[in-house]
Amino acid sequence: MGKYLAFCLGCMFLVLSLCIVSHARAGDDYSRHYSSRHHSATDKGLFQVTLIVHDVDLNVGMNSFDILVLDKDRREVEGAEVTIMPWMPDMGHGVETNAAVSYKGDGVYHVDDLEANMPGHWEFRVWIKTGKAEDTVTFSFPSIPIK
Repeated sequence: MGKYLAFCLGCMFLVLSLCIVSHARAGDDYSRHYSSRHHSATDKGLFQVTLIVHDVDLNVGMNSFDILVLDKDRREVEGAEVTIMPWMPDMGHGVETNAAVSYKGDGVYHVDDLEANMPGHWEFRVWIKTGKAEDTVTFSFPSIPIK
């Protein structure tokens, strides 16, 4: 009986491991070709947001990257109003320039000219609005270096 129980537990562990790996890979399909990703649910859970950095790292100066916005059912969100503000929590301020956000398609929004004007801890605060649904998410970067 002990060997049978051990065999069954081993099989269950193997199947569970394969399911987890398979699910993780399926969830990454939309961004497999990007260099660096940061993913989070919004504060109210209305959206899933992935910040996609093409240059691998963010640096002091102007930065560009994409934001993938999915609804809570993981469907692409089209035509949303997306706003982003860089903020230095340790200094208590952001920057004076506004980043340009444009819709590329398939739930992807391009952020251009987002300025990080000094090295240090930065937060990118993102607001998303579609119709009456509105939510926020903050991505934290503990150390943005000088390029």
